[in-house]
Amino acid sequence: MNGTEMIAQERQRQITAEGWTPEHDRQHIRCELVQAARAYAFAALCRVRYTTPSEDLAVPNDWPLKWSQEWWKPSDDPVRNLVKAGALIAAEIDRLQRRIKTEDRPAKCTSTNRNGGYASCVKPAGHLGNHEDSCKCWWR
Repeated sequence: MNGTEMIAQERQRQITAEGWTPEHDRQHIRCELVQAARAYAFAALCRVRYTTPSEDLAVPNDWPLKWSQEWWKPSDDPVRNLVKAGALIAAEIDRLQRRIKTEDRPAKCTSTNRNGGYASCVKPAGHLGNHEDSCKCWWR
């Protein structure tokens, strides 16, 4: 099975076994799926580059705030972590495409991490806001 097939199979497992349906994913408007995907991709990097065992990987600081820490389940297999990351990215792509089709989108996203910092996102050209405004994700 190639990587694309593995990711599609994992995404289907997330839907059927975990209940993370497209309807459920619709509520994740603050970059949560991307944050979780990044965490699993970083776990793969740690395993490959530094041979860090999964039990040594604490819940990342940028793990989505409202998600249970019990949902953080890195594997010792870097491919498995990349497959999870890929499935989460696929879920986010699908969510964004559905949002664009329905025009059901927020004006901005203010994703925060466990330390209270904002996600690094781009502000619109010509925006003249204070520092807090410049640290928010702007969709338009």
